[in-house]
Amino acid sequence: MTMPTNQGVNPVLQGGGERDSRSLEPKANPKGGGAAPAGRPELLTPTLAELADFVVEECERLDEGAYESWLELFAEDGLYWVPLAHGQESPDSDHSLFSENPALLRMRVARLRHPAAHGMAGPLRTSRVVGGFRLLEAGSETARVSARFVLVEYENERERLFAGKYTYDLRRMAAGWRIARKRVDLINCDAPLASIQILL
Repeated sequence: MTMPTNQGVNPVLQGGGERDSRSLEPKANPKGGGAAPAGRPELLTPTLAELADFVVEECERLDEGAYESWLELFAEDGLYWVPLAHGQESPDSDHSLFSENPALLRMRVARLRHPAAHGMAGPLRTSRVVGGFRLLEAGSETARVSARFVLVEYENERERLFAGKYTYDLRRMAAGWRIARKRVDLINCDAPLASIQILL
């Protein structure tokens, strides 16, 4: 579940049909020109609405359990990072709740898919509300966008609530925007937490 903003954001998904991958493709300058490489159109600086659509799509894939499709949104050297402390500057400067590259994320996904995964009492379901999008940096090849989120996890008649801030460092590639780093700042990251099975 996502919350519309006043930034003109249109959800990528319409109903329960197939996803339109064209929505994640790079936007080209129809006027051409510029210093773009030969055979490649000049790329526009992304708008907040374009990047918010990307975040909405990423969250939808997680909530729908489309984990393999979600992994495709990461760059090959991408990072999924959940700091252990507020204001932590780097995943290398201290311990983290999670600091995982795509190879480790694929292992996490395989575990979530396993019917007898340790520590899981039943199928996991999640639903997110995202909003408060902010465009922090924007260039033709890279961008940074943040959003506030509330996430509800349901498993075996048990509910948990997570809340905080997402920050995405994005890189424009041939297939569209890809995640160079996703940072998840939980409001209670420094509190004792039970095992987190889901992808935040």
